[in-house]
Amino acid sequence: MFLGTFRRLVSVWRSSSHPPSRHPLSGSFGSAIRCAATVLQKLPIEQLQRRFNRLKGFLGKLQWPAITHFQAFGEQHQLPLPARSSPDVLKEPTLDELAYMSGFVDGDGCVSPNTRLSGCRLYLTQSSGNGEALLLFHQVFGGSIMADRRGIGSQRPVIKWSLYGQAARKAAASLSKASYVKRAQLQIAAEWPFCKIEREKLAITLSALQRSSQPLEGTGCSWSYVAGFFDADGHMCISPHGTAVRMGFTQKHASILETIREIFGQEGSFLARRVTWTASALNRNRPLAASACTDQD
Repeated sequence: MFLGTFRRLVSVWRSSSHPPSRHPLSGSFGSAIRCAATVLQKLPIEQLQRRFNRLKGFLGKLQWPAITHFQAFGEQHQLPLPARSSPDVLKEPTLDELAYMSGFVDGDGCVSPNTRLSGCRLYLTQSSGNGEALLLFHQVFGGSIMADRRGIGSQRPVIKWSLYGQAARKAAASLSKASYVKRAQLQIAAEWPFCKIEREKLAITLSALQRSSQPLEGTGCSWSYVAGFFDADGHMCISPHGTAVRMGFTQKHASILETIREIFGQEGSFLARRVTWTASALNRNRPLAASACTDQD
């Protein structure tokens, strides 16, 4: 069993009186790892897959302890971070910061009516180890940051920024100016009516907007917007041969991917020697996947 092999490796490492000095895989521990790797290489792929699935299932049952802090800008911040609403303590955002936050909301934000339809709420979620964006929203618009989900296995705990009431209306009005994907949703939240019948109609409209892809409102976007969109919904990796850096986005809104492709193309010289772009939809129920590739200098 793979878990049994792992336990034996740990036992060998603990009993070794001479820790590795010249190479990370030298000594008894390194020998055991090389031996285990040799054994695994000889196993059929089906057996390796079964062992991998068992290990993955075991990892999926390991729950992280409840968190009391989140990390942002190299500092620990206590949870929950209470709401701030006084204009005296809120930060006035620059145009670049507002564009960044609009991109972040378009990539991973949510606009939804509250239970009684008295207004809308805005919320964002992020890993507890990367709370910089949520802290920026908290400083500019107020709201609160709380623990949302405990970590499981390799998935870190999740924190949530949320905003309600009049503060949410003001934030939605500001964000809608630089938004492309969720502008219609943000405008609804900013202009939430008093009439109960109209509220019920707009709640249905909001739900429909969240499920379907809408044409972009506005043309072109800034690098600040792309940075926010990437921080919310992007990923980066090195190609298997180490010859390229790959940037990827996954979205159900194909139009925003095309807009981002255009701005990458305009700055092709900045993105090294070559820029390629691919976009594909696996099926109707899955989002589009797009990636930009740049060669190394």
